[in-house]
Order: sequence, then C-alpha cells, then structure tokens
Amino acid sequence: MIIRHDRSDRQSLVDLCKWPAITSFFRGPGAASLIAPTWLLTAAHVARRIPTDHRSHVELREKRYAIARVILHPAWRAGWEAEEEDEDTIGDTVDLALVELDAPVEDVRLFPLYSGSDETGQEVMLLGAGQYGNGLEGVRGSDRQLRRVTNIVDESDA
Repeated sequence: MIIRHDRSDRQSLVDLCKWPAITSFFRGPGAASLIAPTWLLTAAHVARRIPTDHRSHVELREKRYAIARVILHPAWRAGWEAEEEDEDTIGDTVDLALVELDAPVEDVRLFPLYSGSDETGQEVMLLGAGQYGNGLEGVRGSDRQLRRVTNIVDESDA
C-alpha cells in the first residue's frame, strides 16, 4: 500500500482482527476481500502466485477454506508490474482476480459490491497488505501488515 507522503505510515496500520472479511495467501503479502460466501476479490498479480499443482487454503476467522479455483481478469497482462509504470503500461491491464472457495464462509460480514454511479465526491477506503511506502520515496519494503487509507474520488470514467 503506497500512502501519501504527508501521512504517517503508523496511522495507516490496522488490526487484521477488526477486518474478518480480509485474508491473505500463504500468510504472506497480498490481501483478498470476501465479497460473496465463496468468492474472494484480490489483485491478479497476487492470485497468479497461488499454486495450481497442490491444494491451497486461506484462513478467515481462524477457519481454513480450500481454494477451488482462481480466475484472472481477461484483460490482465502478465509482467506489467515489473515494467515502468506509465499511463500506457497501466492503461492496458486490469489487475483483478477472483478466488473461489470450496465451501461458503459463515459468520463473516461480506464486503458489499458497489453498483452505483455517483462515485465522484465519495470517500473510498482501501485495505491492503504487501509492499508499502509513500508517494515520494516509493516502495520501502514488505512487512505483511494490513494498512487502511481513505481518499476522495475526484473523477470517474464510468
């Protein structure tokens, strides 16, 4: 999670226990949000690392759920994150993936999907784990901590 340079990284850290619909893969970097009883939404660059040659699991509320399958967005372009990030590079990929679980998750409140069209002026919240840093210094490392930031949408393409 890259935060604003004029904000303290300490202010963005949150307790994972307070966000039971968030999980990580392999107890490592990258996070996923529970959006339906058997579906997680995550970044394609994270999901592509989920092994397909053996059974993988995630934990939600201290219970293990087997991963049934991973679906990368069809417009995701492998290798884009290693390239120089400019408008041309970012514009032609969609870094999203769905992860299906073998069994439904119970007793966890789902993150609702936004279906409106009035996002301009709205506050958005982002939760993430993995690499961290700020807008001036760039990536500073990866510490597996969950971070939360908010921002206001000032323009929308929708």
